[in-house]
Amino acid sequence: MLKKKYKLPLQLFPAKRGKLLKSPYFMLKTFQAELGFSRFGVTISAKTAPRAVKRNQMKRLIFDFFVANSDKLPVADYWLTVLPPATNLPKEQFLIELNKVLGVIITKY
Repeated sequence: MLKKKYKLPLQLFPAKRGKLLKSPYFMLKTFQAELGFSRFGVTISAKTAPRAVKRNQMKRLIFDFFVANSDKLPVADYWLTVLPPATNLPKEQFLIELNKVLGVIITKY
């Protein structure tokens, strides 16, 4: 699980401007890190996944993915928004699509 230190607070999010990367399943925004380490945030709306159980499962999966791959990512603040088509993906495909989105970030920097 991701430590609280590495979670990006939602209240800081709207005031910042950053780079946007979109896929059919995710929208990833990256911001310049003010601290010496990366922070991660996730948004999954109730319209995207009406059941809280499903939203929490997806958040846990995403945060575990960030923990496993944080050493490969450049130091920045990352905010991931899950789009409605992602809720229909099986777990393996969900992780593959997430890896594709973050793979672009790794090769860009």
